[in-house]
Amino acid sequence: MVALDDQDRIVLAHQYRHALGTELLELPAGLLESGEDALEAAQRELREEAGFWKHTAGITSTHLRALCTSFCKLSLARDLVKVERNLDLDEDIELEAFRVRH
Repeated sequence: MVALDDQDRIVLAHQYRHALGTELLELPAGLLESGEDALEAAQRELREEAGFWKHTAGITSTHLRALCTSFCKLSLARDLVKVERNLDLDEDIELEAFRVRH
């Protein structure tokens, strides 16, 4: 989920990735749960990891082919509403916002 805050800054998450042995700076993201729509998953991950909520209005999805057999769906969220984060037990995520150039 590409989330832009009220100052047009993109919200990114610092998250440790064991497979790489390092912390990465990433978009809030996650896997689809069984039977879950991609847009619902994007909203859920944005709420859980970043503590923001965005209703479906104004969100668009784009399909991007990854360098493997999986797909990545990218969504844009604006006019965010701050909510309580709900991190998984194994997640230790710090957020950082970066100004987007116009």
